[in-house]
Amino acid sequence: MVFNRFLSLILRMQDDALLFSISQIISKFALVSLVIVVVSISGYSGFLTLLFITFSSIFFTFIFLLFTLASTLKKLNSSIICFENISKSFIFGVPLVFSGLLFSALTSFDRVFLKEYSSLTELGLYSVSISFAAVATIFQSVFSVIWAPTVYKWKAQGVGLDMVPSISSTITFLVSLIFCLAGIFSWLVDYLIPSEYGDVKYILVSCLVYPLLYTLSEVTGIGIGITKKTYWTVLIGLVCLFVNVVLNFVLIPTYGAKGAAITTAITFFVFFILRTEISSLIWFSIPRVTIYTFISLHVALSCCVTFFGAVYNDTFILVYLILLIFTLFIYRKFLFLVVNRCCPHARWD
Repeated sequence: MVFNRFLSLILRMQDDALLFSISQIISKFALVSLVIVVVSISGYSGFLTLLFITFSSIFFTFIFLLFTLASTLKKLNSSIICFENISKSFIFGVPLVFSGLLFSALTSFDRVFLKEYSSLTELGLYSVSISFAAVATIFQSVFSVIWAPTVYKWKAQGVGLDMVPSISSTITFLVSLIFCLAGIFSWLVDYLIPSEYGDVKYILVSCLVYPLLYTLSEVTGIGIGITKKTYWTVLIGLVCLFVNVVLNFVLIPTYGAKGAAITTAITFFVFFILRTEISSLIWFSIPRVTIYTFISLHVALSCCVTFFGAVYNDTFILVYLILLIFTLFIYRKFLFLVVNRCCPHARWD
């Protein structure tokens, strides 16, 4: 999997979207196909069989990438091995290992606390809410795949970095739009799940904070990666983990799934603020007043909906509708620009 990761990064940096996409789905396709074939033939799916199928699907992806990148790999030679660059890569990458472990703990403690200090019913309610919010991770994943190689390429070429503030503003608008639409139409969830999960529609908006603010922080906090000062990610992880543990311990025993959702929302709000501020400190300062205003409003409103949505649901829908109109008004120039690009012959007189 490590080899597959680095080989697929070549496709990613070459902007070969089709082959990169195929490399991401081919192992899943091979896994499902092998499971169907093995179960159809033998009807047996024990642990060792599944282990072999999983390995085979990963190895199949490895072979696919080797053939796809054969011409590129032929150009490699011993002269590319530079111990100075390797040492710099370790200095850059080792802090990311620790921050990755901290981030894994950060996204897991809510379920651990729910299991230990609440009930399995609350854990199930929270898990369903997270599953619905996971739709936003598609937006996060697609953007991250495109954004990272683009901005590092800009840095290498010495161009395009002045676009970061406008891109952060655009992502803020999209994040705000998703929050508003989720708040207005969250009641539709009732038609998709059993009645005993009725509180999901109130918890859902708070669960959206994680993927949406993480996506926005990829832009506003890009300076940490650009300057290669990745040790800041460890500090951010430690602070956020501390906030997460304290809030989980305080809120979950009393409020269950609602407490876990609010904890996640506040934790990733802190995560977003820290990444943005540190990036602005060590790289260059982007305009943040409008971004913080919108994000603070949405995080506060999400927590209020989670706590009081069952009592004031209609009121919150109206508030989100007003906020949507306000967002469209503030970003009207951006919307007109998008429409004019899509419909250059349209008239607005």
